Amino acid sequence: MTLMETFSGLPDQRKGAALRFSLAQILVMAICAVLCGADNWVEVADWCKDRRQWLKERFGLRLDRGTPSHDTFGDVFGVLDASVFEARFRQWINALGGWSKAWWRSMGRPCEARATKAAMRCCTW
Repeated sequence: MTLMETFSGLPDQRKGAALRFSLAQILVMAICAVLCGADNWVEVADWCKDRRQWLKERFGLRLDRGTPSHDTFGDVFGVLDASVFEARFRQWINALGGWSKAWWRSMGRPCEARATKAAMRCCTW
């Protein structure tokens, strides 16, 4: 299960111009940025802007008009149901299987605790 598949189909209450980026795109970008060390929405937005081409190539994101602003990330996560987000995120982590746990252990960190902590930081900024 890919990260995009995990977050596709989530209920999205946004309307109008707020739909410039799909909810799944915003969540995937935020997760990648946080797992790479971003600690706030400005850092998330900067990380995405700096890695726009990588995001396009890796996830097939349509980012021809740029990447979301820090305000967009904050607004989306401000209305996102944290329990739904956490459940989907855990589903993705569990789908990764043994390699992810071994990789995180090799980094000296328990996999699920580290990943869940990073994901939940997204919902508390």
